[in-house]
Amino acid sequence: MAWRQPRSLNEFNQEFMKPNQKSESESVLYTWRKRILNFFLTVVAIAAGLMTIASILDAIKRPGQWAPVILYSVLELILAGLAIFRKIDHRIRAWGVLLVPFLVGITALAANGLGSSGRLYQLALPIGALIRLGVRSGIFMSGLSILTMVVFAALAESGRLAHWLIVDRNSPCWR
Repeated sequence: MAWRQPRSLNEFNQEFMKPNQKSESESVLYTWRKRILNFFLTVVAIAAGLMTIASILDAIKRPGQWAPVILYSVLELILAGLAIFRKIDHRIRAWGVLLVPFLVGITALAANGLGSSGRLYQLALPIGALIRLGVRSGIFMSGLSILTMVVFAALAESGRLAHWLIVDRNSPCWR
């Protein structure tokens, strides 16, 4: 049988690629992302555990900090679960990794205002989504981060954010 050039990309995929077979570059990228995710989750779970302990010690001195500490503890348990259960699909684990800093960023914005580290979390999330999951996820997280910052800026402008603040750290809450 003589080889003939396929007329379309779809025809090429039907002839030469089995439906569940990944190309070599996709397979390498998948393996790379999974290894990075496993290492990252382990390191982050350990670091978050230490930070949760520091938050608990801080909350003992300042009782108004207990609500964020409880949230951070729950998020630490989620991270530990994602690090331990490696059989979970890597996309679910990657979205879990993105959910944790998103919620931490929102908590930082609500508790400490626009001058907090929450805006840095919102800035870094799309980059993490792009690296771990691809372009579509990076674009989605960019939109979500922008929307989050717009909402908090509007809350600060209207004076409502000032009522949530635990500590005002150079926050532009003027009212």
